[in-house]
Amino acid sequence: MSEDDDDRREYERVSIRVGIEVKSASVEEFVDRHILDVSKGGLFLELDEPLAPGTKIEFRLKIGDEDLISGLGRVAWARGPDPSEGHRPPGVGVEFIELAGSSRRVVDAFVDRQRRDATARGKKGY
Repeated sequence: MSEDDDDRREYERVSIRVGIEVKSASVEEFVDRHILDVSKGGLFLELDEPLAPGTKIEFRLKIGDEDLISGLGRVAWARGPDPSEGHRPPGVGVEFIELAGSSRRVVDAFVDRQRRDATARGKKGY
């Protein structure tokens, strides 16, 4: 699936900009980056130099003050820097492979809450 296939997505995305720590085979230590959206199936990780599709990453992030989410993901697609798409930042779509502990519950609750709030405001959550 490409990043342009919004109509074929299995999970609705919700906007969020939070810090995330990521590590892959090419990066031995966790590095700080940002995500721009999250769904029940994955997230968009903002990266100046995107990782190749299929790359597995470990990640840790906080939603809210105390809700730690950690797990393993796989790069599903990548988008490099493109000046003609000024509003679309470079990065990768990451599919969740495994979420640790209560991470699944935290992600699901966050996405559901954001969707309810967006509906109450009369607009989409992303």
